[in-house]
Amino acid sequence: MLLEGDAGYGYDLRRELDARELNIDPSALYRTLRKLERDGWVQSRWMKATTGPRRRLYKLTAAGRRNLDEIALVIKARRDVHDAFLSAHAAVGGRHADEPDAAPEEDAATPAAD
Repeated sequence: MLLEGDAGYGYDLRRELDARELNIDPSALYRTLRKLERDGWVQSRWMKATTGPRRRLYKLTAAGRRNLDEIALVIKARRDVHDAFLSAHAAVGGRHADEPDAAPEEDAATPAAD
């Protein structure tokens, strides 16, 4: 997803994910990037660094862009379902988890403790 714009290095992608609190094990990230490349969603090439070892540069392919667009549509549809649920819940007096706790109402059918 973060590869939508310009090409990027795996390390930079990892930093962006961390900044969004998506802490992914580095080895899992690189395995995933290699799988995305095998699947044709991402392409990579080795770049010579000005200092240090060569680095692999990743770029989203046209097929990857199409798949990303499809994933975004699925996420939007699910978000819309969740939003509809939350609106219906609020309409009947339900509270959201981020609202402060209210005093619990006494249930008339429950006998009071002596």
